[in-house]
Amino acid sequence: MLSNLSEPYWFHLHTTYTDGVLSVEDYFKAARQYGINSLVFCEHIRRNPDYDVTALIQEVKLCAAEYQMQAHVGFEAKILEDGELDISPEHLELAEVIGVAEHGFPPNLTLFMTAWEEVMESMKEVAKEKDVIWVHPGLFFRKNRLMMTHEEEYHQMLKKAVEYGIHLEYNLRYNLIEKPLYLKYPHILGLDAHSEEDITRWEHFNAQEVISSA
Repeated sequence: MLSNLSEPYWFHLHTTYTDGVLSVEDYFKAARQYGINSLVFCEHIRRNPDYDVTALIQEVKLCAAEYQMQAHVGFEAKILEDGELDISPEHLELAEVIGVAEHGFPPNLTLFMTAWEEVMESMKEVAKEKDVIWVHPGLFFRKNRLMMTHEEEYHQMLKKAVEYGIHLEYNLRYNLIEKPLYLKYPHILGLDAHSEEDITRWEHFNAQEVISSA
């Protein structure tokens, strides 16, 4: 799916179904204004979500038809301590794209690396059929101030994810990967959008990229 995205695109969008302040249609309206061709929603999910997943998918499809725009629905699921993703098999199957996240993991590096390895091993098979993205990769290291002291482990995890067929996200909210490093690997630009401010951040980044490449 990602390889067929019609650029320019917006990837990693959160809506009012979870913790976003923009509705599904708000993104389509904004996308039309900015000349965006493709939208990829990557909504938060748990094994027992507190919103109607079917309604989200239907709304995206209806808006895509109305606005004549390419749109896809994925889910962002967090790594659990038992080495599983916080998503049900049913919703894993429905997703067009899977975002693997590190939100709220206990501050235990050994436990995290073990759980991460188990998740990536299982996602390696999923990645043969659909796109799997390690979203904001390294957020655990950043939040626990391990980015400098365990830089080598972090870099090895990035490398291993790519070897497993997992895409990396260059996340505009957190800016976790330095540009020379993220250019080394296949990656996708992610807004991690929750509000109009995040769209403005994307616009600024896009303008800076144009200037730097001139």
